[in-house]
Amino acid sequence: MLTQETLEKLGSMRLGTIAEAFLALSQDPNCRDLSFEERFGLVVDREWTTRRDRRLAGLLKEAHLRLSAPGRHRLRCSAGFEPGEWRLASGWS
Repeated sequence: MLTQETLEKLGSMRLGTIAEAFLALSQDPNCRDLSFEERFGLVVDREWTTRRDRRLAGLLKEAHLRLSAPGRHRLRCSAGFEPGEWRLASGWS
């Protein structure tokens, strides 16, 4: 009962991310051993990350970049590697 009321209050305050994090942590058996400060820190981290991501998404949208699809551009490598070989050379998989 208290959890549902807390979730409703968080929703009415437009803190949906905190509500989702609170619910996820309360249902995760691995998190039951964490202290209050650790759990609270996880909730705050999730809210902070969500807000930062939304802000960055808004800035990218405002920037009106001329790339048609981010991440789909072709990299040119002058080090003599064929496409895909740079991952092997750098240790990335």
